[in-house]
Amino acid sequence: MYRYLLTGMAFCGVCGNRLVGIRKGDYFGYGCAKTERGEGGKCVQRSAAPVEELITEALFLAVESPEWDRLADRPANDPARGLHEQLARDQGLLDRLEDKIAQELISPEAAMRNRAEIERRMDAAREKLARLGDSRVTARVPRNLRVVWPHLSLDRRRAILKAVLKLPPEGKGIEVYPTGPGRRAFDPNAIKVTWRA
Repeated sequence: MYRYLLTGMAFCGVCGNRLVGIRKGDYFGYGCAKTERGEGGKCVQRSAAPVEELITEALFLAVESPEWDRLADRPANDPARGLHEQLARDQGLLDRLEDKIAQELISPEAAMRNRAEIERRMDAAREKLARLGDSRVTARVPRNLRVVWPHLSLDRRRAILKAVLKLPPEGKGIEVYPTGPGRRAFDPNAIKVTWRA
């Protein structure tokens, strides 16, 4: 079953309506909600995979950029610094817990207890960071995002994207424009992304 990464974050470049996931046989794509509701007009429609690949690669490049590093730097007296460090430590514990499970060094029951406690601490830290307004860390964007992305749940991937995209009413998120009559090849220039930073 195909699950859509970008629903609620992608918009039609023609009319501004949200793009919705569409399925036609073996085809999975995004299409303008207005068109899909049969309200007339032929706006945009794209195959899902290349759009999602383009957006995730742009996200990886953003996280790996020096500008991202600059934004992550904080003064020593920043109240969020300790919370950042705690999240990093707990994420490391979760990663090592996965290794222990894979190597059968811990029972599934013990692993579940440990995971629940670590995730409880991380949730509390994220709530505190949310009150401080740090949306990037609220979504737990790991510095090695390209490496861990394949192992993240769809919900976590979507949370990361929602945190770093400038969505309505602040911005237009991901805008998908027509590629012109007769053009069948994927055109990355027909997609515009508005990031928060």
